[in-house]
Amino acid sequence: MSLSLGPLALPVSALLVLLSAYVFYSVLMRTAARRFASHPEYVRQAGRVGILILAVTFVTARASFVAHYWNDYQRDLWQMINVRDGGFDATWGILAGLFVGGLMIIRYRRLSLSLAVSALVSLSIFYGGQAALEASYRDSGIPSVNVMTPDGDVINLVSFRGQPLVVNYWASWCPPCRREMPVLSNAQAHRNDVQIVFVNQGENAQTVTQYLHAEGLTLNNLLFDRQQQAAKTTGSAGLPTTLFFDARGKLIKQHMGELSAASLNHYLSLITSE
Repeated sequence: MSLSLGPLALPVSALLVLLSAYVFYSVLMRTAARRFASHPEYVRQAGRVGILILAVTFVTARASFVAHYWNDYQRDLWQMINVRDGGFDATWGILAGLFVGGLMIIRYRRLSLSLAVSALVSLSIFYGGQAALEASYRDSGIPSVNVMTPDGDVINLVSFRGQPLVVNYWASWCPPCRREMPVLSNAQAHRNDVQIVFVNQGENAQTVTQYLHAEGLTLNNLLFDRQQQAAKTTGSAGLPTTLFFDARGKLIKQHMGELSAASLNHYLSLITSE
């Protein structure tokens, strides 16, 4: 679900988006360069059009998500530009990109073939990758991993099956974990239709207790995974990582990185919709 590139860990879903955008621009420029080898101004024009389409797609996808979860964002306006929460509406973004692409084809007919080919290739990669990710979720369930309670009792994560479940892998030394913790803690206190489980990775109870006390946080379902087996089992290369399971224990979504109130509510809607 995520890839480790040296000290950097990236979610596969984000890499898929970046790859699709790169392929779109790359194919557009290559086809334009071949068709207009004797007209470099047309190639530069294709580059400007490609950047415009990508920018419109990105901004529209973000704006659509923000509009949908405006009640969450208006309480903390800066979060609207904090795209690390992964809040994008891909459907509206792609539709906006296609619309602008259509306008550009009407205006610059000579670029029509290059734009059509680049859009077809990049969309095939994006939707094909999305389908592959969804297929990988079908066989993924709550990891059967033993973890410890603060009192030292051993419990298996599978025991939480039966209700929509959120499993958060975190550590007190992790800055984005610390930033998202109040959001998760607040959701745990106010949502009785989901279980939220905090699985600390690699730390001892004393360290975690001191951190929670200093931050004034109270967490239910606080568990400890000293050997980090849970994260390894689910292919989670970075922290924080949050997994969302439906009531049957099926993995619906996995998010690596900081969660905002809006992105958390989006994922919760997916596992509680049934």
